[in-house]
Amino acid sequence: MTKLVNFSIADIFTIINGVLGLIAIFFLLRERVDISFNLILLSVLADGMDGIIARRMGHSGGHLDELADAISFSIAPSVMIYIVSDLQIFFRLAICSIFCICGIIHLIRYYFGEKDYFIGITTPSAALFMIVLMYLQIDSVILFSATIIVSTLMISPILYPKLEGRFAIIAAVLIFLSLIVGERYGGFALILLLTGVIIYIIFGPFYLKAKFSKQKIHSY
Repeated sequence: MTKLVNFSIADIFTIINGVLGLIAIFFLLRERVDISFNLILLSVLADGMDGIIARRMGHSGGHLDELADAISFSIAPSVMIYIVSDLQIFFRLAICSIFCICGIIHLIRYYFGEKDYFIGITTPSAALFMIVLMYLQIDSVILFSATIIVSTLMISPILYPKLEGRFAIIAAVLIFLSLIVGERYGGFALILLLTGVIIYIIFGPFYLKAKFSKQKIHSY
């Protein structure tokens, strides 16, 4: 008799990621954006932990990882956009659908593609960018434009690096600060987190290109 369930430690964090995203959606339906915001931040941390553990143990979560990410970083932010935005219903439905679909396309493309880098910005980065904008109560017109840009970047052919080592530590610190401090002190923690995501979006491809060039030189 084959085992129906054979979870690794990395899979447990993957499941936590998906469950946190699901609970975030439930709180969004009750218009508790503050709680949902924190739950999605925790989902990003859980996603980072499952990646770290999977690399150390040589284990890949496979479809489970993509399903969890789809819930937490594609569907949950899409629901938040719908709840928070005061745009007309047609535009809200349009940008929610666009963000969700582009996120799922990105995840499918990653599963069948290269594992050393990402093609298009990652769904956690896109989710962080969007939920911070919404938590800072950005103007709906800007939110609409930002959603279109980020969605396009998720399915773009632009290559992005994985956040590892000191960069992963910096990202975790910024997320913890946002969880602990929140909107207090002028929302500086949220602005720091948003700035970090923007730096990754803009300069990530240049960093990866420089890294590849350096590796090519050393291979000679």
